[in-house]
Amino acid sequence: VVIVKAPAGYGKTTLVGQWFASLDPTVNPSGWYSLDVADNDLARFFTYIVAALRLKEKEFGTTILGQLNAGVRLSPVSLSGAFINETAVLGRQVHIVLDDSHLIHNSDITDALEQIVENAPANLHLVFISRETPKLPLGRLRVLNKLLEVSGDELRFRGQETGSFLSLAGHTKLS
Repeated sequence: VVIVKAPAGYGKTTLVGQWFASLDPTVNPSGWYSLDVADNDLARFFTYIVAALRLKEKEFGTTILGQLNAGVRLSPVSLSGAFINETAVLGRQVHIVLDDSHLIHNSDITDALEQIVENAPANLHLVFISRETPKLPLGRLRVLNKLLEVSGDELRFRGQETGSFLSLAGHTKLS
């Protein structure tokens, strides 16, 4: 799990976007999900996660979509379990970016994400881009060395970096 957390304007999405663009989708399926407040619906959330991965892995999510189309009350545990299982059987590294994850407040979704994080197969890599710390078992992930955190302090330009950036942008006469 990677958490990139900082206030607006710190370059979180730009940083992760550059890394994401470097991934080879022919080798490892990856998906980017830019969240908004309307995504606080369990069915919509999982539908979009599956859709993001299906862009690269056409058969991914068959079980999940079956559950979503069954017309029964959706369980965060059953959807997250299906997601974990379908990810594990791919046998390749899977990368999922959840951009603006601070907009998710639905307890069913946060419960499902917690279940996924706690039981993630070794081939699953989740990246949360957020203005707030996600509601996840972070202490456990830290102890198990399964968490990378990037904060606003690490994204903030230092004086020399700012000077270099402005110089490259052609603004050499600024004080």
